[in-house]
Amino acid sequence: MNINIPVSAIMTKDIVTVSLDHSLKDIFTIFKENDFHHLPVLHKGKLEGIISKEDVLQFLESDYFETTGETYSGIQLRTNTAKEVMTAKPLVLEPEDYVSLAADIFVAKQFRALPIVDSGELVGIVTIYDILACICNHCFADSI
Repeated sequence: MNINIPVSAIMTKDIVTVSLDHSLKDIFTIFKENDFHHLPVLHKGKLEGIISKEDVLQFLESDYFETTGETYSGIQLRTNTAKEVMTAKPLVLEPEDYVSLAADIFVAKQFRALPIVDSGELVGIVTIYDILACICNHCFADSI
């Protein structure tokens, strides 16, 4: 497989995003209803952060065990927002950056997703699953 292809060739372009003030309840619902695990967080059209399904679950778990449980966690879902849980100012790539660079970052930083920006505008997201799919498609193409 040629991993020196641009991430734009494998990134997801149809991206669901949330705003800084989206409640964790809404974000949790988005994760439950979709087959992805990361949401870019935008403010006035600019990328401010990224939030993962794991971020939300860890936030809820920490509150659950420090309080009386489900009732409090339900309140947290309704009152806390993306801004309070997201990773602010995430590392980003540009569309022309190579898949090999994304893979190196995933290994070195143990990230699972990277937003792709072009001139400051969010244009995609690449995940470890995109890289795996790229590898698998190449392997299957070679065996046919």
